[in-house]
Amino acid sequence: MNATPTRRDLRLLLGVAAVLTPAQAAELLPWRDADAREWLDRAKLVRRVDGREVVIWGDVILALRGEEKANKPPAPEPPTRRRRGVGLPRVRLS
Repeated sequence: MNATPTRRDLRLLLGVAAVLTPAQAAELLPWRDADAREWLDRAKLVRRVDGREVVIWGDVILALRGEEKANKPPAPEPPTRRRRGVGLPRVRLS
């Protein structure tokens, strides 16, 4: 039995919060490494943290799905309208 995990095993084991080097992320994508690295750069998935290049695996998954980056805040929900006549009764404050 092979104890070394395969690329497929690593993709399944990685959480969305995994921080990888661009080379590691490129190896896990289903393209040639050079093409994958080019796509990571073009999709702006390579970040610079303390002088080092890193890729957050969850951002790669979102980009492959065609969704926005994970760090984009969710859109605010529209305010709910209150129905007139519902609520506390009016009282005089004087």
